[in-house]
Amino acid sequence: MTIGGGWSGLSRFALAIAVGLCASAGCGDSSSTGGGGAGAASSTGGTDATGGAGGMASSGGAPSTGGAPGECPGEGAEITTLSACADQTASPIAAALGCVPAVDGTLHEDEWSDGSCELAGDMTLSVKHDADTLYIAASGQPSCGCPMFFYFDPTMGTSPDGDEFAIGLFDDPFNPDGDRVDQVNSGGAWVNGEAPPGIVTLCPGNQPSPIRYEISIPYSALGLVAGQEGDIGFALVHAGAVWPGGLSVDQGGQPDDLSTFGAITGSW
Repeated sequence: MTIGGGWSGLSRFALAIAVGLCASAGCGDSSSTGGGGAGAASSTGGTDATGGAGGMASSGGAPSTGGAPGECPGEGAEITTLSACADQTASPIAAALGCVPAVDGTLHEDEWSDGSCELAGDMTLSVKHDADTLYIAASGQPSCGCPMFFYFDPTMGTSPDGDEFAIGLFDDPFNPDGDRVDQVNSGGAWVNGEAPPGIVTLCPGNQPSPIRYEISIPYSALGLVAGQEGDIGFALVHAGAVWPGGLSVDQGGQPDDLSTFGAITGSW
């Protein structure tokens, strides 16, 4: 399965069947597979929310350090898009230490304004962390009825070593989990498989426009250790747009050279 176009209703139906069979066989944590039931989101697409998250931190500079942040206030206005950020398109993204967002599929100003802002392909990201979890918010415009793939390489190797995984989230999802499909790297090829457990992806569902996501990834899925500095390989591909700009992809649009990945860095 490639990440290019051609995600017809039939192919998405087939994907749903495959995921259902996997779930019935007990082959994964419910939070780490595609399909429904990832939790109820409190909003539907494109309603009365306006504005941006305002003043997200630049992704440049040294990563933040120390402290155990608390929960975000959760009292800010709901937003449907993250604030535009400066032309921060270069790697690495320095994940900011920030408050703990609810990760319920609904963006709020006071949850993401403290994240590091990045223009990643055709999506705007806010990236931050707390004492044990990496958080990513993403927003943009639906453009292809296909997934955007978030690629991770915990050890940042130049060749596959078995820890690489990808999370595919559609830009016109029906379900709150983004009609999610996970992939792993097998001998240099990206194939459907199980991402590490504990990863949560949520959006409003019902084909929201703009599309927006909240994602949480435990340190354990990324090989990160609290209290230590470290980098993880990261790339994003959506409808032909890529981050970082020098990412090498094959004819199907999938990364084919791990050495061209960007990075997320932090003092975790």
